[in-house]
Amino acid sequence: MKLGELKIASLMLTVPSLEISLDGDDGQKIEEKIMELKANPNLTDYLYGLVFSINRAFSIIEKQGLAKRKSVTVPFEALEKFSHGYRLSLDKISDDVFKIERISQREICRFEYDEKNVLILTSVKKEPLEIVYRQRIKRINEATSDLYEIELAPSLLEIIPYFIKSELVLSEDPDEARLNREHFFELLKTFSAPDHVHYETYVDTVYRMW
Repeated sequence: MKLGELKIASLMLTVPSLEISLDGDDGQKIEEKIMELKANPNLTDYLYGLVFSINRAFSIIEKQGLAKRKSVTVPFEALEKFSHGYRLSLDKISDDVFKIERISQREICRFEYDEKNVLILTSVKKEPLEIVYRQRIKRINEATSDLYEIELAPSLLEIIPYFIKSELVLSEDPDEARLNREHFFELLKTFSAPDHVHYETYVDTVYRMW
């Protein structure tokens, strides 16, 4: 889903009187529609608050462990030896690491973090490490293109408008805001239960650092 589509879906939920028909594959139409909405003085406050609400929704999704799962192969030589084992800085894995889920070398490796958020491994073999992690969701700002493709599952993106509406209408209708916020979190719970079922099918992006 493009950012502009998420903005429009959120506004349509927040302001039911808006009737918008949109082809998500037509980037020009999306940009034209956003410009049209920005010209509507009744939507100014809503449009201003959208970016902040979307980023807060991203933060919640990250903390729930529902961001995209990725894997990377790291060579043994990337590890730094020290007195208690080996260190591995997260920036040697990728620039979008939010949380490490698994490290393995044919078998699962035990790991922990030190005070500088550097991975500590006490027992590893001299061979590549397969690291599975949840990515950090890229935040948006006012300058982010409305054609930017958000890297989240479509089913997750479809529920974000409920969270956004809960924030946009909070001052004018607290009860409606509460209902939408509760609905968002109830729907969010449905994504966490099967998280580790068929584990390998969720590893959808592989990088190699050679």
